[in-house]
Amino acid sequence: KAFRDHYYDRDYVEVTPPTMVQCQVEGGSTLFKFDYFGEEAYLTQSSQLYLETCIPALGNVYCIAQSYRAESSHTRRHLSEFTHIEGELPFITFEQLLEALEDLVCDTAQRVMDLNTDNLYWTYTRSSRSLNVPSRGWITRRLSSTAKNTISERKMEHISSSVTTSRK
Repeated sequence: KAFRDHYYDRDYVEVTPPTMVQCQVEGGSTLFKFDYFGEEAYLTQSSQLYLETCIPALGNVYCIAQSYRAESSHTRRHLSEFTHIEGELPFITFEQLLEALEDLVCDTAQRVMDLNTDNLYWTYTRSSRSLNVPSRGWITRRLSSTAKNTISERKMEHISSSVTTSRK
């Protein structure tokens, strides 16, 4: 609900792409393959291709859909089937992408905190961590810091000044 409300309030259109597809995405090495009425088909790993085809007609789009990974694993943390959220925004800059991601995380976290106070309190009282909504600017601060550290480590000081000035 929190994710859907976030996207609805920002005029995104929800798309329901297929989960049985005939094309391979992401290299195809970990796909569940099956026979579909005599033709080869796969369970999808991503809805990106379908969302991108909707952009010209619908603009900003998103989906909350099932995905499948046929990766062999012997851990309990590995999931072969999971629900994922994907969004596509046409013609944006990298900065706009970061702003959209940060807005999604901060706004959705706030919505969850507002909707599930009793459940979150129960989780919080049994955890050593505090539950806080991330503050705006955390993605760009983190990336800027990481970029500057990488530049410094690789002795690329001539790039450092352009990174600093482009942030002002």
